[in-house]
Amino acid sequence: PFLSTMDSNMGRSVKSVRALSELTKIEDTLQAMQDRATDLEVELANGLAPGMCSRIAVLHGEARTLLETQVDAVLTGSLDSGRGKAKHKKRKLAKEATALIDQLEVLHQQLCNLEQETIVVEAGDSVEISKVDKAVVAV
Repeated sequence: PFLSTMDSNMGRSVKSVRALSELTKIEDTLQAMQDRATDLEVELANGLAPGMCSRIAVLHGEARTLLETQVDAVLTGSLDSGRGKAKHKKRKLAKEATALIDQLEVLHQQLCNLEQETIVVEAGDSVEISKVDKAVVAV
């Protein structure tokens, strides 16, 4: 069978349908990331949790990767029938991803300034475990 260059349901070219479909997938991924960020904020409001600083950093990296390798990779300039909608959706996703990245940077900085780490110091035959604010410790 012959593949039409137009999508029969929407009157959009196949390229436009693919771009819009990819943007919808990215939108779903971004929403899941935003949900994870909200969960982290709720968890933080309930008290510090071990590894939270690292989890925020990982989510931040994932959000940057999403923006830089997926959102920016969707090309809209060569589209005809769906260009306006695709450009609008891409701009919206870029703004939302940037806002999430900024939110995570602030949250990470606040948390890492407050979070305490457990430091194990060996002193001869005894081991001392203490809580200290983040600091540079010379060994």
